[in-house]
Amino acid sequence: IAPNLALHKRVLIQSIIGSKLKGNDGPKDNEIAEIAGCTDRAVRRIRSNLLRFGSTTAPPNGASRPKTVAPPMLTALFNQLSLNPCMRLEDVADFLRNEFDVDLTRFSISRALKKAKWSKKCTQNVARERNPDLRDEYMYEVSFLRSEQLVFIDETGVNKSIGIKRKGWAPRGKRPCQIRRFHRGRRFQILPAYTQDG
Repeated sequence: IAPNLALHKRVLIQSIIGSKLKGNDGPKDNEIAEIAGCTDRAVRRIRSNLLRFGSTTAPPNGASRPKTVAPPMLTALFNQLSLNPCMRLEDVADFLRNEFDVDLTRFSISRALKKAKWSKKCTQNVARERNPDLRDEYMYEVSFLRSEQLVFIDETGVNKSIGIKRKGWAPRGKRPCQIRRFHRGRRFQILPAYTQDG
């Protein structure tokens, strides 16, 4: 394979071809090749590139397949996953079909999420029933009790939860947070209780 033409030779050929395209009389291709020290074929290729691309070199060909998930789709998808991180890929495909009227495979969606550095990992489940006012009121009432009036419980239990999705999508380095109403299945507990006296 012949080496690429030096930049100064390409600029020289470009200026000669440019003056010829403006209607000025100029040398023929073989004469331009002799002046620049290259072949006739190189001169014809540079003229073709100038007419097609406006440059002496053609733009590089894409190395990969074209993107099927456009940037606006990704933005909408990230917003949706931040609200509902436990969506399955089929649900994500349905969401994009409803919003953008495109049919995407789950493989395309998974590829786009991985390229955007999102991954599926265990979620942090936060109870929707949490109430900071009730928690503050409880701490206020407990502050008036003496230590011998308190009973300390050490809870150990197993919850056979039903229908809780444990994995969700989030950017790498962040844990997905799922705020949901807790409903429990069958629960087994051991509750040893201790007082100050034992």
